[in-house]
Amino acid sequence: MAIEEVCRIFREHLRESVPHRLIAISKMEVVEQPWVEELYMPSIKAVTERDIEQHTFYPNQRRDEAIRNIVKGIVKYAVLSHRWCREGEVTLQEMTSGGTKLGKLSSRHKLANFCQRAAEYGCGFAWADTCCIDRSNPPPEELDKAIPRMFRWYRNAHVCIVHLAESSTLDDFLRDSWFLQIWTLQELLAPVRVKFYGRTWSPIHNIRADNDKADQKLLAALFTGTGIPVQDIRCYWAGTERVREKLMWASRRTSRQVEDSAYSLLALFDCAYARRVWNRRRSIW
Repeated sequence: MAIEEVCRIFREHLRESVPHRLIAISKMEVVEQPWVEELYMPSIKAVTERDIEQHTFYPNQRRDEAIRNIVKGIVKYAVLSHRWCREGEVTLQEMTSGGTKLGKLSSRHKLANFCQRAAEYGCGFAWADTCCIDRSNPPPEELDKAIPRMFRWYRNAHVCIVHLAESSTLDDFLRDSWFLQIWTLQELLAPVRVKFYGRTWSPIHNIRADNDKADQKLLAALFTGTGIPVQDIRCYWAGTERVREKLMWASRRTSRQVEDSAYSLLALFDCAYARRVWNRRRSIW
């Protein structure tokens, strides 16, 4: 018999901590959350009290925390961090058009390689901002809903796959323009597990390591290039402490639109998001 508490926490996890739209890697199609829920529900219902006990790692650990760890181990998805192709990316509309049109060759190649690397990490699903968010109707209401959730989506991902399109080795990766983009700051800090891949989709550094945040040499290079302390790169906790220092991290980066600089920093400070007016040059909060 299914444990109702496990089912409840599973649904909460999907609703609050997982992107509402994902790529099903097995068929390379974008699916909605109800589809994901239906797929995983048998595994969720199979969770036993013994499983919960085995995921209780220290005395006085909360039961719901142990259950959430089980749920996260079942619902494994990867997220992509990258720079957009100049000629355009694969969009949601193209992904849902039955394969009749799928963007430019370079963007299709990037999406396919991302999903392949995600599958190698044991993920059944993947999320990319290019084709999992509907950007077709201005003002982009869905984008407004996604922005305050992105930090959580990256934090709860099984792995963040970073594609550095201008780099191939540890010697040149800090010169990649990925490090100059404001949105990639939270995409570096939020995930628990990150893997950097170069222009040909080979690992930038350690082929055998599954988490570059555990690699001391790469962490040292990241600190040198970004000025962000190693401890923050490895395990960042959002909050309003050290505001000036965090703003310094962001000052090295740029954005296409003025308001993006503010929006991208909200999650780092754990601040509420409320955009009242969409405008290319300014916003009212």
